[in-house]
This record gives sequence, C-alpha cells and structure tokens, in this order.
Amino acid sequence: MNLKETKEEIFSEISQGEEINIDDIYEALKSCCVSNAAIKITKDILALIDLTKIDTPYASLLIFSNGLPAFSKKTTTELIKIYRLEDNNSHEIKKGVLEKIYGRKLCCVPEIELDALLIPLDGPSGKHPDYINFSMLNGMESYPDGQTLLSFSNYLDLVIPKRYQSNYRKFAFAFECHSVYFHHNGLLHRDNHGFGYLKDWQGVLHKEMKSIRTNVVSKLTVDEFKQIKEIVRTELNFPVIKEYWEEFEGESKFSL
Repeated sequence: MNLKETKEEIFSEISQGEEINIDDIYEALKSCCVSNAAIKITKDILALIDLTKIDTPYASLLIFSNGLPAFSKKTTTELIKIYRLEDNNSHEIKKGVLEKIYGRKLCCVPEIELDALLIPLDGPSGKHPDYINFSMLNGMESYPDGQTLLSFSNYLDLVIPKRYQSNYRKFAFAFECHSVYFHHNGLLHRDNHGFGYLKDWQGVLHKEMKSIRTNVVSKLTVDEFKQIKEIVRTELNFPVIKEYWEEFEGESKFSL
C-alpha cells in the first residue's frame, strides 16, 4: 500500500468514526491530509475550514467528497475570492438580485451555484469564516453544549458552534435563496415542481425542507425575476448575457 492509499484508508476510517468538533479538525485530519498550493474549491467540497486561529503553517483546510482533504496556505477568504473570479464574479449579481427580491441588505450571502451551496458560518468579526457545502449534507441535529451536529454524505460527522435552531434558520434561508435564484432562472418548466435540478446533489437534507421549496414557487414570477436580474446587471455594469444553462432548448443537459 502506497502513501496515498494509506491516507485514503485513514480518512475513510475517520469519516466513518466518531463525530469531530470543528475546532479539533486539524488534529483529527492532519495524518491523512495533503498539502497542495494549487488546490481550489470545487463542487465536490464538503467544508472549507479556517486554520488561521491555530498554530499551523497552513491557513485553511479543504475537505472533499471524492479525495483526500488538503491544506492550503491561502485563507478561506482568498480561496473564496478565487472561486468567485473563476465564476466571473456572478456572486455580486446573485447577491444584488436576492437583495432586491427580499427588499433588504443581506449579510453573509452564501456562494450559490447550481450544484453547490457554500454557507459561511459566523465567526469573529474580521476573521476568515468556515464554509459548509449544504448540497453535501444528509442531516443536522442538536448536539450537547449548545452546538449542532452536521452529517455529510461521505459519513463524516462535524460538530459546529451555535444551537441547532440558529444554524437551521441560517441553512434554511441559504437554501431558500438558492431555490429562489435557480427556480426562477429558466429551470421552472423542467419538472412538475421546478426542483429537478437538485437530483445530482449528494446530500439529502434539502428534501426535508419541502415547505421552503413550496414557498419559493409563489415568491415571484419568472418574468419578474428576469426584470430584476437585468436591473442588477445594469447597476453593476455587467453585460447582459445568458447563463450557460439558459442556452439549452428542449432536453436540458441536466436531464431534468
């Protein structure tokens, strides 16, 4: 067995073992991590963890569903900036659209992509937040000492700060934002409920939030959404272009 296979076996055992507190994640996973200066956020990420608050040469830890966890010397903030740049800064458009729909400024807007939903966790002001990929979650529940237990699709259980009710509200609103944006963005007609595009998500927690998905349908019309989106593009001086999934006629590339 080579080193990579050994680390994969260790990570598999850890993932299927006891829950890990997010504050202890570095010590728990350092024996099976790789250091990768070019590592980037992908749709397969489970969590992006800030390490700047502990004594380590690394600034962040990336945990994936399909590979070994990796250390990076870039902060979570820097990695998120790179992620946004590669997406042509569409995060600003999504944030602007959602703020107009909800009629207020939104703090800590998640990274909303078709196949991922990265939710920032609250942290000390001015620090680099941790991020959880909601699309990879199978469940969340209350945990002792006012904490929350997250269960991922790869069997990893992670304990995060704050009570279950607080985290549930945060995650539910993030999922609502994701649903509002994509449900009305050309995918509405793809199935009876407009949510077939979530079928490739590895996690199943979103299926428990049926009331949120139902409310989204009546939030606004597709035409109203498109008008808001073009207003935001104009205000941000973004070119008016179609999103890549809007280019498909008839059968969608997502087989919805």
